[in-house]
Amino acid sequence: MTERTGTKMKRKHGLIMASSTDAITALMAVNTEGPIVEVDVHATSKRNVALVVGCPPIPTFPAPLQTVVDELPVRCMRPCDVDAYLEFERQARAPPFELEGGTPYHPCVFAAFTIAWWDVWRGKTVRTKDEHWLFKNLVQTNGTCPIQIMQDDHILVTTLLKRFGTPPPAVLLLNLYIRAMGCLLETVEAFGDWVDASNQDAFAVFVASVKGPVFEPKRQVVGFKRLKENVNLATREQYAVLNHALSAHTGNELKQRIMSLEGLGAYRSHVLFSNLATTRLTPFVGRNGTWTDAHFTGKGAVKGLGSLQGSWTVASIQRDWNPMRLTLDDIEHCFCAFHSFLKRRDS
Repeated sequence: MTERTGTKMKRKHGLIMASSTDAITALMAVNTEGPIVEVDVHATSKRNVALVVGCPPIPTFPAPLQTVVDELPVRCMRPCDVDAYLEFERQARAPPFELEGGTPYHPCVFAAFTIAWWDVWRGKTVRTKDEHWLFKNLVQTNGTCPIQIMQDDHILVTTLLKRFGTPPPAVLLLNLYIRAMGCLLETVEAFGDWVDASNQDAFAVFVASVKGPVFEPKRQVVGFKRLKENVNLATREQYAVLNHALSAHTGNELKQRIMSLEGLGAYRSHVLFSNLATTRLTPFVGRNGTWTDAHFTGKGAVKGLGSLQGSWTVASIQRDWNPMRLTLDDIEHCFCAFHSFLKRRDS
């Protein structure tokens, strides 16, 4: 959430603390040739999020980084990705974003959309009606930004790993599956433990009785009854269906097995795939949030791509119109938001 003060906005939820850039800069100074830089987004409190770094195997860093690198690594960036992120942060702010004309649009419009969304999410001043739409609908209402690692779900997965420890792979997948069916991760956090075969009935009772929102708003969700039924199916025979998904030999096979889970379908399977990027559950979800040989491009993203001049794919946009160095999954996510922006703006 974000609150406005005059023409300025002060972020309450999703804030990247100023020290994050300093921490990455310091780390790169002592690890210029390290193979992978671990970037861990975690919540020091529910409304105070910091970007911290580590690099296993853990070397000796100058203070204050030594306390930082002991944190659980979850998401990774290559050194060149960190360089690109820092360079983008140093750039002057882009011109005001105000869409003119109608479809089809030049791909540069999509690139400008992602930059404006990122700036507004970081708390920059809203300067146009279109930037106000981004603030109100994407940032304030949905709590989203172009880089999904900074969003609530990814942060909460990290928080739960820190609070409850790392469960067996099938149990972790079960909890991501519960989230993909529309149940908020805050509900799992409030329950106080990872949901597994031993406590699934207690969780169902808790979900039915808890006050406040349990399912995400404005989305089609499975509901209380189906959630319980699907969790029971997933935990049968020692999590057979979940272990079957994790034993996939290719990314496409993993995609099909995820889509075969009860109560998901294409969109919610994509939600589960995106959350897999915060874990080490399968080698077929890449360390930088991309897929080795499979990728979801949802209906909204397809329509967003179709609003551009020429014939474009998520991969070709990543290659040619990607000033923020977004991953394939993040670009797909942005095109879905871009389609919503065009549809609601025009209406």
